[in-house]
Amino acid sequence: RALGANPFMTAGDALLGIMGAVVVGALVAVAVAVALSPLAPLGPVRPYYPDPGVAFDWTVLGLGVAVLVVILGSVAIVLAVQRAPQRTGTRRRPRAPSRIEGAASAGGLPVSAVTGIRFALEPGAESEAELVAGNPREFDLKDADPERGAFVPPLLLLCNDPNAARAIHEVEAFGPVATVMAYTDTAEAIALARRSAGSLAASVFSADDSLAGRIVLGLAPYHGRILVVNRTCAKESTGHGSPLAPLIHGGPGRAGGGEEMGGIRGVLHYMQRTAIQGSPDTITAISGRWVRGSRLLDPGRHPFRIPFHELKLGDTLKSKDREVTVADIEQFAALTGDNFYAHMNETEAARNPLFGGRVAHGYFLISAAAGLFVDPGYGPVLGNYGLDELRFVKPVKPGDRIKVRLTCASKSLRADKGWGEVAWDTEITNQNEETVASYHVLTMVSIHAVPDSIGRN
Repeated sequence: RALGANPFMTAGDALLGIMGAVVVGALVAVAVAVALSPLAPLGPVRPYYPDPGVAFDWTVLGLGVAVLVVILGSVAIVLAVQRAPQRTGTRRRPRAPSRIEGAASAGGLPVSAVTGIRFALEPGAESEAELVAGNPREFDLKDADPERGAFVPPLLLLCNDPNAARAIHEVEAFGPVATVMAYTDTAEAIALARRSAGSLAASVFSADDSLAGRIVLGLAPYHGRILVVNRTCAKESTGHGSPLAPLIHGGPGRAGGGEEMGGIRGVLHYMQRTAIQGSPDTITAISGRWVRGSRLLDPGRHPFRIPFHELKLGDTLKSKDREVTVADIEQFAALTGDNFYAHMNETEAARNPLFGGRVAHGYFLISAAAGLFVDPGYGPVLGNYGLDELRFVKPVKPGDRIKVRLTCASKSLRADKGWGEVAWDTEITNQNEETVASYHVLTMVSIHAVPDSIGRN
């Protein structure tokens, strides 16, 4: 149809396969009838009917084939013609390209840009905007040959009725082409921007953060990235549409739905991810990360005395316990300056519905736990560079006893450094075996049992 075929040509093309199937089906029916002829006739007359064997009555069979082909073929023809795309409207003369469109095409602009300019500027039913700045036919080039490239000057268009317009929303003219559209309120502005059916980027310029927030929430489902500019960040703004490595570069709908950049999210976009179900020990073996519920291994010595390559996932230290006293809490408060009432005032702490009395500082518990699991001597552990996923689960009161479980959970070698990163799954429990705190201790562990220096490792 797009190549100029009329409805009958389109129907004829569709009928080729159908008519072939009708003819083949009729011939198959004849073959089946002949093959079954020794079984006829059926019923009480069969004992008195002479047995002719395989019978060929071509008059009956030929008439049957003709009837099948004519009837089924006629039905197929009627349905095909009815469903064929029909020409509508009056025949129009081929449209002669406007001078602006011709100039844009001759300049080597892509089809999308030429189409957008034509839709916007062509007089008549498709006219949606007027050109208010720029001239695609007359403009100066600097250090460029118009015969060896495609060039277009900045063009500014004005659309006075954006709600009735179509092309300015649907055609993306790649190039320095912009259209100004008026709107009556924020809701209409959002509605107009959403009619693009998907875009890589949008920019919002406003000194009102509340207004900017409303617009961003309205545009977010249809745009991959939104730049919000006000007077405080205008000078350092990257500009509309400028891709930055940590940001998503892609968008929903017509924008492609891609996330080609976006830092680690962009990397994951191109990786296959598979969910694995199994026992904790199986998950640990497959993933290379110890998970809770897996076996706890006794290495026979303190894990901090084991060099990186000898350390196994699941190697565990279980510390002795210690009592938390009022003196511990008050000394920690004096040392740090943290005199929060829940630690220092029994009466006010009792009013707190979460505690019902004085409790130990959470960070005192972390410090006390380190005192329980750290092996102080020089060895493979070079340093501690942080904690991850710290959660205080249950308060600890004076008189409670705490202990620590420290388990090697993951390893990552820095081959060129002579050491690796080791994360230790750490759990602090009380005298009732209840978890009071949970976190990961992050350390750097040498590949040597007695490292002389980081530089030599």
